[in-house]
Amino acid sequence: TEEIILWGATTGRSMRAHWVLQEFGLSYETKPIGPRTGETQTAEYLAINQGKGPTLQHADLTLTESVAILSYVSQNFNAPSDFFVPNSRYEKARSDELTAFIAMELDAHTLYTMRLHGDITQFMVVHRQLWTLPRTISGSN
Repeated sequence: TEEIILWGATTGRSMRAHWVLQEFGLSYETKPIGPRTGETQTAEYLAINQGKGPTLQHADLTLTESVAILSYVSQNFNAPSDFFVPNSRYEKARSDELTAFIAMELDAHTLYTMRLHGDITQFMVVHRQLWTLPRTISGSN
């Protein structure tokens, strides 16, 4: 099989990727770069990612979001017998829904969001627009 390389360590997002690779018993090379250390700003890393982690490389595929890495591993490698992998579209949709909730509502806390997006007032404008989007689509303003 092709080599798997996982860039990133020390953050919850990186640990998700390490966890799934360990659960699946996959051999992989670790490049333990840390955030806010300058390691994510090297030419080597910026060639595959825009400066954040984690990043998974497998064959000619590069994935840069932990949730995408979890999904890719669970859908493309043999899962352990006690590991839930959705088998139907319905199960996949529900699994994606819960994963998105965990990643965005439980994990993306305010300070991280502010640091990532800089100007919090602009972030709040976009947030309000997105919050009202379902009502706008349904016509129930």
